[in-house]
Amino acid sequence: MHFMKERIKGIEQYKHYLGPRYKTFLSAFDLFVSIKGKVIVELGTTRSFVPGGVEGCAVNDPKYWDIDNPGKWDWGAGIFTRMCALHLEEYQPEIHTVDISSDAIDICKVVTSDYSHLISYHEMKSEDFLKRFRGKIDLLYMDSGESGEQADILHLTEAQIALSRSLFSENAIILIDDVNIPGKNQSKGRYSIPFLNQNGFHLKIYDYQILLQRDRNKQSVSTEDQFALATTKLAQGDYSNAIRLYEELLIQRPGNIAILTNLALAYGKMNKIIEAKNLLCQLVAHAPDNGMAVNNLGKMYLKTGQIELAIDCFQKALQLLNHSDTIASNFLFSLNFDPKMSPDQISHQHIQWGNSKKLNKKTYQISKNDPIRIGYVLPDDFSHELLFFFKPILRYHDRSQFKIFCYANISEPDTVIKTFQAMHIVWRDILNLSDTSVIRQIQKDEIDILVDLAGHTPKNRLSVFAQKPAPVQVSYLGYPGTTGLQTIDYRLTDIIAGPPSSQEYHTEKLIYLSPCYVCYEPHQHAPAPKQINSERITFGSFHHIEKINQQVVQNWSTILNKLPNAQLFLKSMMLHDEKMQQFVRDLFKKYDVLPDRLVFSGFVDDDIAHLELYHTVDIVLDTFPYNGTTTTFESLWMGVPVLTLAGNTYASCIGKSILTSLGLTDLIATSESDYIDKAIHLAKNKSFINTLRSLLRPLLMNSQLINAKGFVQQLEALYQEIRSNHEK
Repeated sequence: MHFMKERIKGIEQYKHYLGPRYKTFLSAFDLFVSIKGKVIVELGTTRSFVPGGVEGCAVNDPKYWDIDNPGKWDWGAGIFTRMCALHLEEYQPEIHTVDISSDAIDICKVVTSDYSHLISYHEMKSEDFLKRFRGKIDLLYMDSGESGEQADILHLTEAQIALSRSLFSENAIILIDDVNIPGKNQSKGRYSIPFLNQNGFHLKIYDYQILLQRDRNKQSVSTEDQFALATTKLAQGDYSNAIRLYEELLIQRPGNIAILTNLALAYGKMNKIIEAKNLLCQLVAHAPDNGMAVNNLGKMYLKTGQIELAIDCFQKALQLLNHSDTIASNFLFSLNFDPKMSPDQISHQHIQWGNSKKLNKKTYQISKNDPIRIGYVLPDDFSHELLFFFKPILRYHDRSQFKIFCYANISEPDTVIKTFQAMHIVWRDILNLSDTSVIRQIQKDEIDILVDLAGHTPKNRLSVFAQKPAPVQVSYLGYPGTTGLQTIDYRLTDIIAGPPSSQEYHTEKLIYLSPCYVCYEPHQHAPAPKQINSERITFGSFHHIEKINQQVVQNWSTILNKLPNAQLFLKSMMLHDEKMQQFVRDLFKKYDVLPDRLVFSGFVDDDIAHLELYHTVDIVLDTFPYNGTTTTFESLWMGVPVLTLAGNTYASCIGKSILTSLGLTDLIATSESDYIDKAIHLAKNKSFINTLRSLLRPLLMNSQLINAKGFVQQLEALYQEIRSNHEK
């Protein structure tokens, strides 16, 4: 501990700058001294962003650097190298810092100029350095400038080279930055950590960074090693094995917050929502002041349609973590599901949030140069469903008049997303980029009109829109209401879902598409509608469970109780789970609906098989106050009438907008009693249902709702009008 006492003053002055790295740096240095280490290698000269620092520090100019005041720095390189030299100087370590970037090495030289006699600087790839290095490494720091998959592979390669060349000393220490942190986009150790575990390196610290030490005589797997392995499995998407490992750990350490948190996350990833919710209830009982745990419990309540409990959790989480935009968006999003919320209440909360943000209020004018440059920002949960509305827009944009950019905040682009990249658009992957980097890219691309497709849905990038990186910003498609941001200029809607009278509930100016705010692209191989010959009436819902709140259950139960021969078919991704099925049965049991009246279906991977399920349903019952969109179009395309209940919020007028556009106003209810009466009346008229089955697809086929070319021309005319209003 002599080292700790000697250097505590030097360490303390960097504590704020280092943040969560502080304690792992200290532990690594302490271990280094205890093993009488000599050689330190840093792969990837550390760079750290400090908000509010001196602008321009990314250049090699000493005037920007004050060694004793790192809190003033904007962008630093070589901070780990400096820490090593400062705190281990009396042991005269041999330090090597390696980076492919000449700027990083140059800045590192400035930061460490007073310790240059201890340091060798290497401008090269880390792999090349390891292949040439001769000697034994006592402390290796792996800090890739890459992120996600690229960093995983690089760190594994570095570890493999070092081990194959026997570069590690007997008790070598490895420190890896930005490791597997659930909920983050880093996961820089998911390949290297298991590999190192298998080759004699065992976990010492698992936090923001991971610290391992070599001990080839150690045979048993510690709980820390098992936790690291479980978390690696979680990051790799191997949820079943992650759950198995976490559950074993929970037996040894009941109530452990980290284990409960990650186990709940793993269950959530497998759509085992009831298990996840139960674990989070335990966690919140153990740690009621854990804001993220309370937030995550709110997300599970939302997924099960327990809206009031969800909103309550989000509000409590915001009290604990009041600067979290993630929790704020979860709260705001959940308001759209609450039948008790008025348009004024929903709008007030959104605008209050928007007013709390630090906004860039500069105004820009659009260049007159053609073509107009449109940027679409796609959220991480840009679901398969929304593709049916966005794909035709990309396909029919006039490339002579518009240049299209997609900024994808998507963690796992599926094959459908990948087809976008072949549509003559510029594709930017922004998932692992900071807001600052995204803003720079948008400005570098000289975007004229930036379009948000997320609103307050999960993992949005509204923080980018708050800084107004484009002259004009627009909200569209993915969110049923205002964002609350004054920096978003327009909202694309239609006269039914967002009538002029609703302008008071929006910070954005409403601009209109006709007859509906969306255009649907049906599946090209969708099976033809079929007549149903069964005497039994089957109502159906293909909605997410989160839209099926208690009020919906009560109304559907009333319909079933008045039609003793009817049944309800429920299809949702989460209904593959028996515990979720039982949860839903219990909801209906409260209103005297027996289990045999309910039929369940979980996720169906094949699109055609999914659409064929509509052949078993006579009438689709829309949810309220958050109506379906994709489910409504699918139902109509498959010849199944949809009964909707229109309300006074944007989310509750989506069904009304679609059905009004087709002239199907008889399927729009204006009250809960009207909804029940219409459902019963329609169910008793089987011949009319069969007539509709043969008429609905032709009706939709000949409507403007699937006239993609005409819809995009209308959209482009609005973009042209926007440009003329904002031209230089």
